[in-house]
Amino acid sequence: MESENVKERLNSLLQKKLSENERKSIEAENLSTSKEVQEDPVNKKLKKQERDEKNLEVEDPSFASADLFSQHLLHDILIEKKRALLRNKEVVEFIRSKIKDVN
Repeated sequence: MESENVKERLNSLLQKKLSENERKSIEAENLSTSKEVQEDPVNKKLKKQERDEKNLEVEDPSFASADLFSQHLLHDILIEKKRALLRNKEVVEFIRSKIKDVN
């Protein structure tokens, strides 16, 4: 009877040790794969892109002012372009009138 109790205790200790070793090996495997994932350059780029996208979602006043500035600049450029076209039209009309006068 005592030998059976000893066998049962030994078996239970052996099972505990085996399960503990399995758990440790699984943890070590998970740790190594997580390190591989962290060191993967593609994963680093993806994480950086995600951070950048999250940062852009927050409205940055400097971006808003830059956007407003670019809109005003574009508007000014379009106005100058229209003025240049009108001047060109006026020059063409002036030249045509001079040609008619000569003929």
